[in-house]
Amino acid sequence: MSDPSQESRAHQNAALSFVNDCLRYFGGLDQKVRVRQTNRGPWFILYGPIMQTVRFVKAAAVLTGDRHSLGAHVLARSALEYAVTVQYAYLRADGLDRLEKSSAAHQLELFERLAKWQHDATYKDMAKRVATPIGAKSMPPIMQILDVLDPEHIVLQSTYAVLSQISHVRAGSQHRFFELVDGQVVLVPGRDDDRFAHVSTGALAIATMGVTWVYARLTEDAEMIAMLEAASGRLDIPIRYDEDWSADERAHPDWPTRERRS
Repeated sequence: MSDPSQESRAHQNAALSFVNDCLRYFGGLDQKVRVRQTNRGPWFILYGPIMQTVRFVKAAAVLTGDRHSLGAHVLARSALEYAVTVQYAYLRADGLDRLEKSSAAHQLELFERLAKWQHDATYKDMAKRVATPIGAKSMPPIMQILDVLDPEHIVLQSTYAVLSQISHVRAGSQHRFFELVDGQVVLVPGRDDDRFAHVSTGALAIATMGVTWVYARLTEDAEMIAMLEAASGRLDIPIRYDEDWSADERAHPDWPTRERRS
């Protein structure tokens, strides 16, 4: 029987290799992109979040490769949060409208707070120019998005919870930088051992898969879609999360569901 730790390392290496392949893909893209007219609406809403996800992933990959994986947790968590938001907005029937509504509402709230805190009328003028979509609901909280995409709690919730142990002040960060040796407290401020490095790496692969697939769909890059589908099977990472949703929940009800794919 093979060593489980060796299998874990092999899977981590495969996940990082996939992430780096996608980073090279985004790095080699022409700044001029052709997008079909029917995809232009989603494109303008999702391109920014997609590229921000890519930037988070790229920075986290550098830290992971430079033995600073603890620092990568925060970036991996942010990348995952962005990626599931992109997937929800693209796949859900009202997702794009909800994302636009939430983005406008947050911007309006920010300008109003800055105007109050800094006593600057400029921010009041900026707030007046924010166009908030009428009728649309706002995006659900992040944990609800995770539940919608992963209702059986197979991976997304546990991954997000583990990465949050570093992103917030938790026991994992409070206790890790000292230890008790022969009754003496020894400080170890440089400790970087990371028993959850595989979770961080997995989150980067999940996030990368999610946004790269949406980008490839919007630009109709058949070659990249084929590569992602192959990687999805190899790494056991979904490329999309709507296969079990009802037709009225799906923005693209003509796409195969899990039953039709099997």
